[in-house]
Amino acid sequence: MHRIRLLLTFACVAAALAASCGPASRDHHDHGPIAGGSAQGLVTNTGRLLVEVDHVADRTPSAGALALLRQRLLDRGNWSAVDVVLDGKLPRLDRAEPWRLSDLLALEARHRSVAVGEGEQAIYVVYVEGQGEPELGHWPLGWAYGPNSIAVFVDQFEEAAALSHGDPEPWVLVHETGHLLGLVGLGAPQQTFHEDLTRMGHCAEAACVMRRAADARHTDFGPRCREDLRAIGGR
Repeated sequence: MHRIRLLLTFACVAAALAASCGPASRDHHDHGPIAGGSAQGLVTNTGRLLVEVDHVADRTPSAGALALLRQRLLDRGNWSAVDVVLDGKLPRLDRAEPWRLSDLLALEARHRSVAVGEGEQAIYVVYVEGQGEPELGHWPLGWAYGPNSIAVFVDQFEEAAALSHGDPEPWVLVHETGHLLGLVGLGAPQQTFHEDLTRMGHCAEAACVMRRAADARHTDFGPRCREDLRAIGGR
């Protein structure tokens, strides 16, 4: 097990349906009806967070993307420390079927393994091959599919780069984590209305990472999203 010590954290999304994100000019669905239900308890937590990362063997997560996510969460949360654990490599199966919720839950049950101690919290991030189910919309890049779990559809990154103005991986991680933190209006009540009425759960502010379309140029939370996080105990 390769352990990377980072001062980082993630938060939860409470969802049976959950969330996906996609590149510009592609339609997608991005949140479930109860996403972000545990947001306040997470952003106010001062303990340690363990982030377990599994990935398909030939697509190692970007250290830069994880470092960016680390910084964004340090800026907005109260966590004392985070361990990011690159825990395992998943065999490439040349999967033809799209990933459905039941598939991802079964995968997590087989591979999630990091033990959580008293006062600690954990998030599971899994980079999978192939693509998400059609119900997520066209060409999803990520999916916050459970109370503390995110799937990243890494095979979609190369083609998405042209529409996303660069490597979409950092954006996907921060964006999906934003949903885990309750954004937008998914557990972190809006202090000033800024939700995109064409895609609920997303921000209408320019240059915010919580806009609905992937954009590698904008990987930070905008002023309104930061205001929402402060209102539930974040920073």
